Amino acid sequence: MLNLDRNKIGDFLAFTIYNLLLPKDQYFCESGGCFWCDDYEQIEWMKYLFEGEEKYYDYSPPHRAKNNPLFSKDRVKKNCQELLAFHEDIIKVPGKLKTLLIINTKRGLDILISSMNRNWDRIAVYNANGIYDSLVREHFINIPLVFIPDENIDLKRWGPVLKINNNGEYDRGIKREWSILDQET
Repeated sequence: MLNLDRNKIGDFLAFTIYNLLLPKDQYFCESGGCFWCDDYEQIEWMKYLFEGEEKYYDYSPPHRAKNNPLFSKDRVKKNCQELLAFHEDIIKVPGKLKTLLIINTKRGLDILISSMNRNWDRIAVYNANGIYDSLVREHFINIPLVFIPDENIDLKRWGPVLKINNNGEYDRGIKREWSILDQET
């Protein structure tokens, strides 16, 4: 069972709301005069995780989401359930893994959930475009983060590494994969 610390999720939600990126600086969609972006979607995911499904469905969406065909509570629910199931599998991975490598963490929701459920000596992060790196550094100041310049960097000195790879976007489906990189073999 995953440990989801409501206080940490709430802090992360508040930090995200306070530090929204400009639309032009992140993935976004437009349709019929409506707009939706990564930050808005991540905020909804955190609300879902913070409140739980029943309360999330009961709350009135923010102005930006009302009558917006690009917003979907059902999509938020589906994506959050997939995220939680993925992390549920990860905490069951046996072994003395001390390093987590996350490819495309964006705002860091994978960092948050992983750090609540396993002790890591370090979490290595690679974001292809780097737009969230300073925000990730700022929010996760108490987590031993290492930002790497290349997702294929040699990690031998860290021993076996659990690698999470996130591909895709919230509106087209996110493909998450994990693997163990044992550089010694």
